[in-house]
Amino acid sequence: MSWKFVLYDWAGLNLALFQAINAGTPAVLWPLASLFSLIGSYWTAPLRKV
Repeated sequence: MSWKFVLYDWAGLNLALFQAINAGTPAVLWPLASLFSLIGSYWTAPLRKV
């Protein structure tokens, strides 16, 4: 077990939260998220279509 796994990945919880949030985002919000992503503000729209 590494410090990265504990402090950043939160023992897998970080990935699970990310996937849950992105799976729950309505498709109609993707254009808005893309627009904010082009502006470059992480805090405004941390969503990114993968």
